[in-house]
Amino acid sequence: MSEYRDRLLSIGVISGRGRLRTREYRDDGVTVKEVTDEHGHVTTYRNTGDTEQVGVEIRPKTVTLADGRTLIHREE
Repeated sequence: MSEYRDRLLSIGVISGRGRLRTREYRDDGVTVKEVTDEHGHVTTYRNTGDTEQVGVEIRPKTVTLADGRTLIHREE
């Protein structure tokens, strides 16, 4: 029984609580919701009532260029 319990305790769960930042506002009469996840990626939802648009801005921590150089993203 303890081996089964140890296996269960070793399972990691990613929780969205406290990690997701949500910002809601109106832009020219359009409802906009921005959600930033734990990696810094921003998902934008625009709802005009009859249509909904979704956009994603991916912000990688590191970018490797074709010539082999590595760039590190820093928030300023």
